[in-house]
Amino acid sequence: MCMWRRTRYIHVKYRPQSLSLISTLHQPRANDLEEQLKCEEVTAVAMAERLKMMEDELLYLKSKVNDLEEPIQVLIKRNIFRNRIVCVSVVLFIVLIFSLGKGKM
Repeated sequence: MCMWRRTRYIHVKYRPQSLSLISTLHQPRANDLEEQLKCEEVTAVAMAERLKMMEDELLYLKSKVNDLEEPIQVLIKRNIFRNRIVCVSVVLFIVLIFSLGKGKM
């Protein structure tokens, strides 16, 4: 987790000699922006890795559904599940069981 450093601006009455003091107050902002950019890069990399993991999990679940299609077709041919609603509900139930077993999607 990135920590943000905030600078406190001191209110200085406008005097010609205080201009150098005001300009030095804005210098830490560049460092803060660099830190913020580094944090954003780290966040982007982590999100890309998580997206890749979720894509892999989705492909795994799709392969499981494809593997289950053949046994369901056999059951349909045996006249056990003629009703399509029942077939769809069985497939969704099996996918739900697999997804609960794997954790959150």
